[in-house]
Formats: sequence, C-alpha cells, structure tokens
Amino acid sequence: MHRLPNHASMHGSRARWSVALLVAGCLVAAFALRDDGVPKAFPPISIATIDGRSFAASAVEGRPLLVTFWSTTCVVCLREMPELEALYRRFSPRGFEIIAVSMPWDPPGEVVRLARARALPYPVALDVDGAVARAFGDVSATPTHFLIGPGGDVAFRRVGALDFSGLEDRLQSML
Repeated sequence: MHRLPNHASMHGSRARWSVALLVAGCLVAAFALRDDGVPKAFPPISIATIDGRSFAASAVEGRPLLVTFWSTTCVVCLREMPELEALYRRFSPRGFEIIAVSMPWDPPGEVVRLARARALPYPVALDVDGAVARAFGDVSATPTHFLIGPGGDVAFRRVGALDFSGLEDRLQSML
C-alpha cells in the first residue's frame, strides 16, 4: 500500500472540503429558487474566472451585475459580444459588472482563445463541471442572461438575445 506524504494528504482533504462546500452551495441555491426555477438572488457560490479572479455575491454587493451564459459556438452570443463590450465600457465606471460564464460543453482552450482574441474587457469564467449553470437554475440554453440588482436579487432572466435599450434603462435606474 502506497501512502501519500502528509502535505499531499492535506491537499486531498482540502479538495474534498472544497467539493463538499461547492455541493452544499448548490443545494442551498436549489432551495432559493423561484417557482419558475430562476434563483431569487445571486446563488451562494464563487465563480473563478480565466484570469484568476473570483466572483461571489459579496464581491459585487451594492452594484448591478449581468451574468451571461454563452458558448463559443452560439451565433447569437458571438453577435452580442460587441454590444456587451460597449455596455460594459459605458457603465463599468459607475459600478456595473459583467461576468461571462461558458457552458460545460465548451472546450476550455477554445473559450480562453476566443476571450483573449477578442480582448473581452469583462471577466470570463469556465463552468467545466456545470456547477454554475446548476446554481442558476439549470441553465441549458445560450445565451441566457441574469441581471442581478445592487441588493443581490435577480432583476430578470432572459433566454435569447438581449434587448440592450431595455437593459440600459434598467441599469440607469440601478446606478
């Protein structure tokens, strides 16, 4: 029988705890869903971005946040990116944030390549195991957008192309 050195055992223990906390967070999120399956508020999860940042409800508290689920093969998603970039550049100085979450079926290397090639100004996250999509009510279609209000509540969910003028109006009232 091969025994791991102490530091490796501790790392394995930390990994098990991390997985347990992630599962617990998803279970809590499942109980915080509206009747239509949409979360009432930003789920109690942390989303890691491709540049090493982390997003959690506390990280964006008091500011509006657009969580957009997308895919590198989604024509509508790719068509919306320039408008999302413009929206981000216009409202981020006032506190608005966007995080783009790739779908579990998207190859991570392709997501990173596209995000870097387009020099996306907002954070991009990989959802390799689907935990983020599950926490947001089992997102399975792209694009799917969630606008989180400054109080952490889900102001709206939109499956499909965004109405950017309507979104801008909402952001004006939130900022």
